[in-house]
Amino acid sequence: MRVPSLRKVLVVASSLALAIGLVPLASPAQAAITITTDEVDGFRQLWAQGNGPFIPALSAGPEVGWNAGLEGLRPPAANYFRLWDMKVAWRDVNPAPGVFDWGILDRRIAQAENFGGQAIMVLGLTPQWAAADPTAGDPRWGAGTASPPADMETWRQYVRALVQRYGIRIGAYEIWNEANLKTFWTGTPEQMAEMVRIATEEIGNTAVTLAPSVTTRLASGRTFTEELVASMTPETMAALDAWSIHTYPAADAGPTVPQACEQRVDDIILWQRALLRAGDSNKKNVIKPIWDTEINFGLAGPGPRPKTSWSDADGAQLLTCTYQDSRALGIAVTAWYEFTASDFDLLGVQMNPGTPAINAAWAALPGVVGTTNPWIPDLSKAIEKTIVIEGQRTTISGKPGFRVTGATSGFAEGDKLNVFLRSPGMTSYFPAKARPEVQADGSVVYERKTGKKTYVFVGSEDGSVKSNRIIIPAK
Repeated sequence: MRVPSLRKVLVVASSLALAIGLVPLASPAQAAITITTDEVDGFRQLWAQGNGPFIPALSAGPEVGWNAGLEGLRPPAANYFRLWDMKVAWRDVNPAPGVFDWGILDRRIAQAENFGGQAIMVLGLTPQWAAADPTAGDPRWGAGTASPPADMETWRQYVRALVQRYGIRIGAYEIWNEANLKTFWTGTPEQMAEMVRIATEEIGNTAVTLAPSVTTRLASGRTFTEELVASMTPETMAALDAWSIHTYPAADAGPTVPQACEQRVDDIILWQRALLRAGDSNKKNVIKPIWDTEINFGLAGPGPRPKTSWSDADGAQLLTCTYQDSRALGIAVTAWYEFTASDFDLLGVQMNPGTPAINAAWAALPGVVGTTNPWIPDLSKAIEKTIVIEGQRTTISGKPGFRVTGATSGFAEGDKLNVFLRSPGMTSYFPAKARPEVQADGSVVYERKTGKKTYVFVGSEDGSVKSNRIIIPAK
């Protein structure tokens, strides 16, 4: 396993964190997801991958330190700077067969070095000329960009050209961006596994090779990872250095900071559970470091999710708990998205020269990442039961409503479960009157008439087992 380069170590006294009131994050919350006894060893090994030195990473807006009079604007110090949304994708540097335009990428990599870190290079988006489906892709990134290549040799030539030109100047390669979303990838997990194989062969020991990233807030992120693991050969699995995830919770997670942080943790643990089970079922060792290469809170979408704008003070708390929780859950590198020159409408949490609280929180991180928040499960208290739920809008007796479906393990048929609900503006959950029963196959179903946004989780009768939390959007 290659060790990430520590180009710049941040040393900040923990007294700064205490001075600005960032630790600890007080909350009466408890871990929402139970780890079962047969899962403890896998989770223990996976969570250990986050041990070692604190390695911060950051995305910076394309204008930062670049032009428009902002050449002198520098982002906060970090070990890695992720290159994305900067006209350095495959389609940009390889605009025609055999043609490479390195001008912008040369400057971006030099810029990351000038900032004191190394580049995380995101591979893709597919050039239209190389695409099997020249129409596939979001108009924002261009036709063909979400398509697999028509000829995998074009992909090999692109990756080879990058590695030959930049060598160790690139610290890590992320093989694709959000491969579980049709916006970015319309191919199959099997095709992506072939691209992973080729990329690991070409990158070799030059840099850290990251799996294609997936979004943890969507079930498709878990499914894609499971199918990718099944499609990779043991040799490719061994050559891959780390997993890559994007851990944005739903945009309307909250309204309090602990609740938003808990939602992110729920999503990560469900993805990790899927990863471990995929490895078990395919007899492959999936225990690797995890990199979270994009995280913010309050971003809108996908689907009917309204954006949430967080204050600078709340943003500082969200940043802090993010890195604390990453450390506890075995995430070796976390890249905050992103530092900009001024407020950027896409973001729920702003980070720029005008956000003193979050900037101070970033500087304080080395002294606070060791704190474990109360919503992190205690592996010493593992039991034999689990509940995992999903929800969707539906119509009940002609009225707006929602349906929650769950899968349980360790419960007996007929066992009654408690459903806990929270409406917008409420800071605590209340128990629903109806109590669904576990069916013979372990399933459970709960329905409720309401068109309002509702937060839901399900628990055992004695309170020892809790499901993940989900958010049902307003009708």
